[in-house]
Amino acid sequence: MFARRSCFAAAVAKGEFVGARATGVRAPGQNEKVAIGDSLHLGCDAKAFAATLATNGLMETLCRSTRRSDQLVPRAM
Repeated sequence: MFARRSCFAAAVAKGEFVGARATGVRAPGQNEKVAIGDSLHLGCDAKAFAATLATNGLMETLCRSTRRSDQLVPRAM
């Protein structure tokens, strides 16, 4: 028997929020369902994936801009 896991998803199309859904249970063996407002821990894979998506968005902005990258990205303190 497989443990049922929870899954959260959100959709954005053409820069507009479309919707979000959550399914699954809070812990294996429990019946309490997850909800959109629940806090969750991002595992190592999810953190890397999120960083990749953020970087892709930044690169798109940099490539479309007529300004230099140092004008678009704030300096680290």
